[in-house]
Amino acid sequence: MRCIRPFSLALLWLLSAGGQAAMRMPGVFSDDMVLQRGHPITVWGESDRAEPVTVTLNGRDASARPTAGHWEVVLPASSAGGPYQLTVRSGKDTLTLSRVRVGDVWLFAGGLPAKSPVSGSLPPEVVPISYLSIPRRESATPVHLIPGEWRPANAGPAAGMPPDAASFARGLSETEAVPIGIIDAAPGNYRIDAWLSPGTPVSETVERMHAYYRARHRKARADHQRAAEKAAGQGKSLPKFRGRPPTAPHVLYNGMISPLTRVAVCGVVWRQTSADRFHAAYHQRLLSQVVADWREAWEMPELPFLLVQLGAMGKTRPASARPPTQSQYAELREAARAAAQELPATGLVVMADLDLSSDAERVGERLAAVASELVYGRSTIPRPVFDSFTVTRDGVNVTFTPTTAQLESPEQLVAGFVVANRYRSLAWAQGTVRGSAVALVCPKGMATTALRYGWSDVPQLGLTNEHGLPVPPFRTDEFPTLMPWDRNVVYGTVDDHDLTAMLFLPWKRHPRPWPTVVLIHGGGWRSGNPYCFTWHAHRLAKQGFAALTIRYRLSQEAPFPACLEDAKCAVRWVRAKARTYGFDPTRVAVLGQSAGAHLAALVATTAGKPGLEGNGGHQAFSSAVQAAILINGVYDFRHFWEDDSLRKFRTIRMCVPELIGKPFAEAGHLYDRASPLRHVSGGAPPCLLLHSRPDDVVPFTESVTFSDTLKQAGAQPPRLVLSDDGRHGWAMGSHLEPCYDEIESFLLDRLTSPPEE
Repeated sequence: MRCIRPFSLALLWLLSAGGQAAMRMPGVFSDDMVLQRGHPITVWGESDRAEPVTVTLNGRDASARPTAGHWEVVLPASSAGGPYQLTVRSGKDTLTLSRVRVGDVWLFAGGLPAKSPVSGSLPPEVVPISYLSIPRRESATPVHLIPGEWRPANAGPAAGMPPDAASFARGLSETEAVPIGIIDAAPGNYRIDAWLSPGTPVSETVERMHAYYRARHRKARADHQRAAEKAAGQGKSLPKFRGRPPTAPHVLYNGMISPLTRVAVCGVVWRQTSADRFHAAYHQRLLSQVVADWREAWEMPELPFLLVQLGAMGKTRPASARPPTQSQYAELREAARAAAQELPATGLVVMADLDLSSDAERVGERLAAVASELVYGRSTIPRPVFDSFTVTRDGVNVTFTPTTAQLESPEQLVAGFVVANRYRSLAWAQGTVRGSAVALVCPKGMATTALRYGWSDVPQLGLTNEHGLPVPPFRTDEFPTLMPWDRNVVYGTVDDHDLTAMLFLPWKRHPRPWPTVVLIHGGGWRSGNPYCFTWHAHRLAKQGFAALTIRYRLSQEAPFPACLEDAKCAVRWVRAKARTYGFDPTRVAVLGQSAGAHLAALVATTAGKPGLEGNGGHQAFSSAVQAAILINGVYDFRHFWEDDSLRKFRTIRMCVPELIGKPFAEAGHLYDRASPLRHVSGGAPPCLLLHSRPDDVVPFTESVTFSDTLKQAGAQPPRLVLSDDGRHGWAMGSHLEPCYDEIESFLLDRLTSPPEE
């Protein structure tokens, strides 16, 4: 009889006498593995032979004969213990796995917690801990065998174990005194629908959206292939197609979770990611469905789930430095809180006060504390949660439950609270701790009807229990979220291809007709999508502007002027649909960032110019705009080839030839045709130009030169704002907030006043 010992393999292979692979087992079976105590133990694999397979562990064995090449045996449940040997026998061959232990196995899934894994080893005095990393795999159909190898985390290098998982495992091993196994199936920042099981009814809407993305990707690839073949016939070449197919629903479940569902686990740790920030309204429903799917797959109706809320997204700034506003990330955290509150056997881990790159071990400590109470039945210090609030003569009294919880705050005045009135105006409020309640002092004249706490990208969670665990963020209002009024408006059609946009409408208290802003995303003319401007669109809608954030043809789909034609088509659509939606056709502006600012500037300076209008639709209407907001834009392409000092701006020099379709040396006149500065005239509308001086993608001198050119042409004097904060991407989300007063002031001045005769 031959005895084969496993070594570092993706899968375990049992070889026949002829040297051919006769039996295959997934990577979840290897030396140093941990099996779940108290549950039947399933062992499985594939075999090319008909002989029975016998598996033995700690004196107990079970056998099965392969069926259609697959075999599976089930051993009786076992209590914690080990190390043991697990043997697999088939015919004359035997596979032996060593140092196999029985304890508690926890599955980590969802997002990644930190930039760097643990590089050292865990203390040798604690009970054994093993770690199994599942490689990222996307699959259209469920897979059965996956690679991997268990590694001991406290007998040498921790082999890349995430720091929160290492801290969690260490905490459990100390309190429960049983071997701990960590299975890490967390590939990174992916949308939650990729984790749904196939056929999930709730994902039908998401399926349609992904079908659109896939069709768009296929068309872009086909268009690029045709353009490349045409260029090759002329002795030229095009840059390589850089598009990546979008991640589809179910693919991570099929490739990473489905093959694990026969592995008994103690519980699941689910980390939220920011990938769903543009779909927060769907997130709670999808998260609840993931929990239900997995519980059904494991045949455990109350399989414990620990939901780790999204962490702080950005740098902390004092509340006084920014006004309270909506937050996509806060909506995601709320979805996790609501799911944890509604679903049985589900715990919530608050981490919005932590920096993911440095505080992941503290997340693990909080995870262990929640698991100790939820799974292991150990009593812990009460964690207070919001109960109710009442308006008093002096302000607002906020109560928490349980009433035995002792609230604390490191500061004398508790930060992080926001009050709102019936008009949905928001204002910061500070308070003082009074036992299990907080007394808030509201701004003068604010008739409070709603309350929020910790509601921002980077919340200030100044309220904790006596052990320093933060009170979860919450809100009592049901104000409109960052979801659009219509996410799939078709504003034009080109070559049977629909041009789509997301439409945000003002809140009802703003009278019609509404001034409208068309938002044009950046991305080097080669990437980006309307979701980039969701935050801006919501903010504009709150101030009484309709906002249309558009999708346009990218450079790999069609060369210039296709993208400009699409932007102009969107402006014409606003006027064509003025009566339908309540737009004011005499008050339309464009706002763009980076490549979007370039297109917005062209819209502002080329209204009605032959060859630049396109035929996407609504040709009877004008594409002229009454104002333009241009953020970190590029306005003269020729500079970047003729001025040696600008050659270091490589992104522009790489992306612009893709946009034009030809190199500058062959088509300098086309580069001029696509440069807004070359179209400036005295009839240009008012422009607000914002640029960050540290911008290392587009020099801020582009905005300075464009502003000077507008003045020299006799156009209405532009406003130029140069900031020393932020880099090229500062216009995304709330990072632009310090300059937003300038944007709103400009729009209110130009679009809410009666148009000039």
